[in-house]
Amino acid sequence: ILIYKSHINGFMKAPKVQVTGELKGWADFNADVATAVNFKTDRSASVLDNILDKIPLPGLEDLTREQAILQPIKFHFGGTPVTVKPGFSCQLKAYHLGLLKGSLRVGLATKLLIDGLMNFNTDSGLQTNLSAKALDVAFTPPTWMLFTNKFEMGMMMQPTLWLAGSFGMMKDMEMGFALRPFFNISIMQKDAMLGLSSSTKELAIYPWRVVGLPPGKNYVIKVGANGQYKMTSNQMSTGVAEYTDNVEDFTFGLVDKDQLVGIPIEVSILEDGKEEVGKGTATCSSIVNGECQPAPVTAKMQVDGKDVEVQLSVIWQESSMSALTAKIKSISLRFPSVTISDQALVKKMADPNTLANSLLRLKRNGRTFSVPLASKMHSKTFLESRVIIELGPCFLDSWKSKTAFRPPAPGTSTSAAENDPTAAVLELVINDEVVSSGMVPPVQWDQAGVSQDFDVMASSLKTSVTPIPAMVPMYSNGKMVGTSELEIDVMPPSMSAFWIFPYEAQDFAEGNEYSFTWATHGAVKGTKYNFTLTAQLVGKDGSLTPTAWQQPVSVACTNDIGIEIYRYHGSEDPCAFQVKVSIPAKLVGKRVVLTALWLDANLMPHEMVSEPVNFVAAGAGTSRRLDSGSGQWGLVSKGSVDHTGFGSKVQSKLANLRSHCNAQDLDYAIGAGMNFVEHMKNVMMPMGMGMAGDDPSAGMGGSPDWSSQPVSLFKLGDGPNHGKKLSKILPNSLCAGGACEGMLPGCQQTKVNPIKIKQIVFKLSRYFNWRQHAGPKMRHIVAYGLALMPSAIQVSEKQVAAQVGDSMPDNPILDTIFGITTSTIPAATTLPPATSPPTTEAPAPSPAPSTTEPPTQPPTELPTDPPTTQAPAPPPPTTP
Repeated sequence: ILIYKSHINGFMKAPKVQVTGELKGWADFNADVATAVNFKTDRSASVLDNILDKIPLPGLEDLTREQAILQPIKFHFGGTPVTVKPGFSCQLKAYHLGLLKGSLRVGLATKLLIDGLMNFNTDSGLQTNLSAKALDVAFTPPTWMLFTNKFEMGMMMQPTLWLAGSFGMMKDMEMGFALRPFFNISIMQKDAMLGLSSSTKELAIYPWRVVGLPPGKNYVIKVGANGQYKMTSNQMSTGVAEYTDNVEDFTFGLVDKDQLVGIPIEVSILEDGKEEVGKGTATCSSIVNGECQPAPVTAKMQVDGKDVEVQLSVIWQESSMSALTAKIKSISLRFPSVTISDQALVKKMADPNTLANSLLRLKRNGRTFSVPLASKMHSKTFLESRVIIELGPCFLDSWKSKTAFRPPAPGTSTSAAENDPTAAVLELVINDEVVSSGMVPPVQWDQAGVSQDFDVMASSLKTSVTPIPAMVPMYSNGKMVGTSELEIDVMPPSMSAFWIFPYEAQDFAEGNEYSFTWATHGAVKGTKYNFTLTAQLVGKDGSLTPTAWQQPVSVACTNDIGIEIYRYHGSEDPCAFQVKVSIPAKLVGKRVVLTALWLDANLMPHEMVSEPVNFVAAGAGTSRRLDSGSGQWGLVSKGSVDHTGFGSKVQSKLANLRSHCNAQDLDYAIGAGMNFVEHMKNVMMPMGMGMAGDDPSAGMGGSPDWSSQPVSLFKLGDGPNHGKKLSKILPNSLCAGGACEGMLPGCQQTKVNPIKIKQIVFKLSRYFNWRQHAGPKMRHIVAYGLALMPSAIQVSEKQVAAQVGDSMPDNPILDTIFGITTSTIPAATTLPPATSPPTTEAPAPSPAPSTTEPPTQPPTELPTDPPTTQAPAPPPPTTP
């Protein structure tokens, strides 16, 4: 409540104004706050250039460039002209070394009653009275978890004095003298402080493939180690089952080396996540570079009388997640060319009908991917496919096959690769008949190739793609008949195109509506794109058969999809597309994969296949797994106003952090110091003439650019090779209470119960006599202003209402209610961007024109002319 009272005693006197405000209310306050920190990389640094541009110094405005050069100084040394141009540059570098995990949690719950009164009088001043009662207070003291072996975070200033100039015939020489003052904070265990390696490290066990399972059934892998158990998603087996779960869900806490080497790792196989059908153990024989050997570690068992092998990656490092996530990459497959050398096959492919019924099929880990073929440059010998297959985030080890790569024996096709479902095999299929095939050679993932393709990808992800070419020799009855070029485009997982939902084998009931969700490369939030969704039948061997069901959609991507993402996709939430789809009755009782088709910005077709799912009759759905806490269809409960505690995702992350705590105390210290560095540019020095801080045995080697090793001028702080302790140098008042060094508890192991208090009363009463602080003129100005305020508010309200009413027909944003635009102004049409010159960039979908309804009939073949308003679907395979 706010009350204004004013009274004018005469025209020659200021009005007397009294403002009274009253506040009464209550609040039900319940806060449970948790913060987490997780440095996933062992080192990083960021440099702020032009620090003087951010913090200008008086009189040095001209030195705010990266390297400022002053007016040159010219003179002669004997008969040799000399020019010297002084300069200055400065950088600020922030860095961290080591890994650190931790969290801090604090809670407060209470019911708060508030009663306040404020009275302001222009004659006397301000009087405030406030009282608050906190009832049934429950305060949870801060609890923390902190784990590291050795961690350091600091800042370093890099001021450099430059002398640029010439000496006789030598031009554009530069010499720099740099000081490196630094400040850091270090946290470490005692072993690390003494230079010893930690005996405990983080354990991660990631199951990524199972070979030998009965085809046509769904299985979950359960792994147990260090007293913890983790489970994968539910995936269909085609004789082999591949798992692409989030690697961050498979950490098993801190273990000692003796607790890992030679100790059995429990591995179980659960059919549909329920019944245990197989159980065995895997053993880490030795550890090389932080990874258990032999790699992969295998667990062997029997399921339905058949030998089954579960393949796992077992990592034991200070940050096992860094090692595992480094093996997760986004994979796209392209087929730039197929060269046919066999003349009989060339003659056969010259028939247009034969070419129209030809396709290139990739078989890998029990899954098949087919793309149509077309003539390349109107040649009968060279073929190509424009379709790009999106595999999404893949674990790179899953590309390793059990069969060694070698040419087939005479009279055979692809040797043992035909019977190995883990091998990647390319097949040339004509009229449903395999006429040649070849095994994909081992992929060199560390190969940094240069793209040789002629198509382009989205400019928003330029330089993020590493194309790896693979040449596959094609054989028929042991005779080489041609070659196929396969290009594997590798990108960071944060730029993946993949299905978010469905992500595992599960049941979709007839008539129900489900939110199918997927992500693509380089999509722009809020921009609509065209897609075509199709369904293909899945055979027990992984073969795909197209169906007649298709649904074209036009949808914009969003970061708020409301479901959890179960595949590793980096640290950023993807901009995802979500469409509600009802299950058609004609597909009930079928096992299918969903396929998303779209064109990128350069009219290249993309195809992305989901995990196999079942379409079942209404009411016939089964639950996902026994321990599933979320909904069967990927829905995640967000709670209600009565919800207490954290959600399942936060609780999972906190539990993961708790598994790393070993209750070891940590030593911390603050350090500082200064180093000296020399720089030389464009200066040729004789051999053997080094500078301060350089290796005398190396000299400068005639190099025109050279920087010395840092030379320590002095160091402060505790630690190896550091100087005196800060506590011995700084005043006691600055280091009181262990501010400069001390002991820091790592993790609390005891449960902390809330402190309960029945009632806490706060009372505040203050009087401010403003006559003692404000003169008559100031008091009169405030008095007149307060007296006119009610009228000013009324006049302003009328003017704003009139202006808004006049502007509404011209502003569609003002005429938008709850996301429904009611303005009659048409939205701007977004057209696909023009085709740009060839680059090696990641593909983004082509924006959709703004229309009121999506197109009703999708194209049925690849475009030869500019596309219409939707993504074309490639010609479906004709495999029965």
